Amino acid sequence: MNILRYIFSIYVVMLTPALVINAKSNITAINSTQRKQLIDDAWLFTLVQNDKGEQVPTSFQMVDLPHDWSILNDFTEDAAMGNDGGYLPAGKGLYKKTLVATYDDISKGRHLLYLEGAYMDAHVFVNDSLVGHRPYGYSSVLYDLSSYLKPGENELSISVDNSQQRNARWYTGSGIYRHVWLLNLPNTHVKPWSVYITTPKVEKYRSTVKASFDVNGQSDGFTARVYIKNSDGKLLYETNTPINSESNNVEFKDVPLKLWDIDSPYIYTLEICLKDKDGNMIDTVDETFGVRKIEYSVSEGFKLNDRPVLLTGACVHSDN
Repeated sequence: MNILRYIFSIYVVMLTPALVINAKSNITAINSTQRKQLIDDAWLFTLVQNDKGEQVPTSFQMVDLPHDWSILNDFTEDAAMGNDGGYLPAGKGLYKKTLVATYDDISKGRHLLYLEGAYMDAHVFVNDSLVGHRPYGYSSVLYDLSSYLKPGENELSISVDNSQQRNARWYTGSGIYRHVWLLNLPNTHVKPWSVYITTPKVEKYRSTVKASFDVNGQSDGFTARVYIKNSDGKLLYETNTPINSESNNVEFKDVPLKLWDIDSPYIYTLEICLKDKDGNMIDTVDETFGVRKIEYSVSEGFKLNDRPVLLTGACVHSDN
């Protein structure tokens, strides 16, 4: 009997990872050497208001993002989301993480929170100060945390409110359902989401690539070295441009590039290297792009690279 009890106790421990999850820490140190730092791991989460609109006692648990508290609950026929939301509960929730910053982190750079998606009505706080609010649940958002951070520990809180039901015709889930990042940038940097690449002229062996980008911060005497690399990372073309204003443009004219197509989706990388007046590398960003020609008309329908293509449908899901 004692042997059976011993074996059973080992079996229970092996099947109970929750017994050790609380040993994890929700503290994350800002890594200023990493331009894009993933901070999905180890958030504290608690439900604040249940599906019936009642306040519930705070009970934090450790979770990793992405996280959807609705799907973790039972199906009930009286759930506020109804059949559209799969008869699962909604409500309000709160996420917390501790960020550790040094004096150099704060004085020598900018730190932005990149929230890919939270459903919905998300408020972001740092040290109890409101940083920003995004009501819509399907759009990403950037918040500059720099002026809210202090040396040492900083409490990052994100409240999510999905209590206003019904608000969709499909299952949305509730919570931070996508990744969360820190963008750790130098004081002068290529502005996030500002790189815009177009191919106004597309021919099989002669295409033109244009790129525009914005620079934030003091940039007197700065230059940008811009490269096009193939899918193997080999350098193909490069150009140099002075940084004269916040908005900047470069052009690669009549360069032979492979065309992107359905059967051969060839991708290039455009890399922007920002240098100060002494030639020191300050910031580097890259974006992928393809070169393709798209036309459509009543008489000929849709054409890709001068070839007719029959469109048979489209994906309109939120993750498309």
